[in-house]
Amino acid sequence: MKLFTKIFLCTMTVITTALSVMGYMMIADSFNNAVDREIERGLEEYQIFKFALQAEIFANSENGNLNDETIKTAAEQTALLSPNKNQTAILDGNGEIIFSDFPKEYDFSKVNSVSEGGIMHSIETRDGDYCLAMMGRFAQSGIEVRLITTRDITPIVQEKNAMEKQYVATFTVVLCAAITVMLVLSYFLTSPIKRLIESVRSFENGNYQERAQIINSDETGELSRNFNAMAETIEQTIKQLELNAQQKEDFVANFAHELKTPLTSVIGYADMIYQKENLSREEIKKAASYIVDEGMRLEALSLKLMELIILNKTEFTFMEMRASEVLSDIAETLRPLMKKKKIEFTVSAQEAFINIEFDLFKTLILNLADNASKAESRHISLCGVFENGKYMISVTDDGCGIPEDKLSRITEAFYMIDKSRSRSQHGAGLGLAIASKIAKLHGSSLEYKSHVGIGTTVTLTLSGIQEA
Repeated sequence: MKLFTKIFLCTMTVITTALSVMGYMMIADSFNNAVDREIERGLEEYQIFKFALQAEIFANSENGNLNDETIKTAAEQTALLSPNKNQTAILDGNGEIIFSDFPKEYDFSKVNSVSEGGIMHSIETRDGDYCLAMMGRFAQSGIEVRLITTRDITPIVQEKNAMEKQYVATFTVVLCAAITVMLVLSYFLTSPIKRLIESVRSFENGNYQERAQIINSDETGELSRNFNAMAETIEQTIKQLELNAQQKEDFVANFAHELKTPLTSVIGYADMIYQKENLSREEIKKAASYIVDEGMRLEALSLKLMELIILNKTEFTFMEMRASEVLSDIAETLRPLMKKKKIEFTVSAQEAFINIEFDLFKTLILNLADNASKAESRHISLCGVFENGKYMISVTDDGCGIPEDKLSRITEAFYMIDKSRSRSQHGAGLGLAIASKIAKLHGSSLEYKSHVGIGTTVTLTLSGIQEA
């Protein structure tokens, strides 16, 4: 069952039940109040008849004229007090009728259940009319008398029936109006959900740019906002998955290409040495040089790939170490390389403790420094600064710099800005990819600032504790 139908049926059930109960209670309360008033009036009339009859019996008793005839005459005179349509019956103690204008078939035995001096009332129907009967027993001058009076209450019942008919007509009109209003309200209440369902179906069919329209700020608006947030997350995840898939394809293609190029050279020059017998020593040395260079490239490639695999599958143990000692150790490792390439290399480090895995951290800095040395740099600095509980380590060079449009891709495996220069220096395009993974293992990331022709600064931020 749809939400529109549920809202409509539930609301109409509540409205119908409420109106029915309210109408019943109002009509019943009005009718009961009218009956109570008639009972009071009937009791007043009964008391008037009773007092009049008692007075006549008492007067005849005082005059010594009390007999059946005088009692009958007193009863007839008392009956004259009754309004039109009201009836009166007077019986003696044995239940014999002294006077009655009731129908002959009327059952007077009901008065026998009334206690001495008591009064009882009941509502009776006769030929479609309704009357209120008051019955009582009393004694006067030694004579027991049973008095029965009736009061016509047919107008009250007719008024009740008219009220019921009027209410049914009013109820029908109100219910029809409520149905119309609830149909409109249910439509407006459920229309945002319908639009959201359409957005979900569109999104399900592959339209990942689909977003729900937010019209109001109630629960449906909140649901739409949550859907949009979810859709945004899913779209970003899909884009990331597509990027990852593309990167994997590029990785495989680049890997195949990186293998093919040196292997082709190695095979070509080895075959030339094998096939040709009259090669000069200079030609053999040149061919061997190419084979050595390409072999070194393959060795570097295999080592870098091994590091990537290890980083993905191995858990490492971290420990707190002095930043100055760590950076000094790395600097000593780098000095021969910098001296060989005639690069001025400086190191500075503020005292603090950092939580690192030494071998990985050293590999990270070595990769950054190696990358800087291949950028035609003349000066490279390694700097450590402690500030606000953070230890920032930066590698700065004054090399050729990185174009802004290529900064977002430099950590991709096998990506090389200048492929010819990288290959001539036995690069495989994996150094920054490895450095980025190591930084992530340390709960950080690498931040690059670079300007073409000016140089590059790479910064790594770690949690630090200053020495006491």
